[in-house]
Amino acid sequence: WRNFTYRMTGDHYYMFEFCYYGNVMIYTFIFLFPESRHLYYASFGFAVGPIGWALALVGCKFVLHSIDSLTSVFIHYTPMLLMWNLHWKTQYSKSRTWWLYDAKNDVFSLEFLKNYYFA
Repeated sequence: WRNFTYRMTGDHYYMFEFCYYGNVMIYTFIFLFPESRHLYYASFGFAVGPIGWALALVGCKFVLHSIDSLTSVFIHYTPMLLMWNLHWKTQYSKSRTWWLYDAKNDVFSLEFLKNYYFA
């Protein structure tokens, strides 16, 4: 819907901004390369960093009668919620084949920051 309406108004180049790139990268990590540690750290960093902060700084509003506002909230809020829960709440489970990261034993530490910034 947004692609169609933006193309009609000549604003379709907004579809190349960072928020859309970050969303594509997060979904690429989730669906295509769930074992990629580098893509995991980049996705987490993008989701809770610039995309998450844009929710407050840009002033996305939850207006139920505006599809444009709802789309903006969805684009900025969903990746942050997804990666935050995946990072801090997901436990190791063989049935889900999630072995990349086990939040059960993790704490926010210097080791985490080293892996986050230099992995």
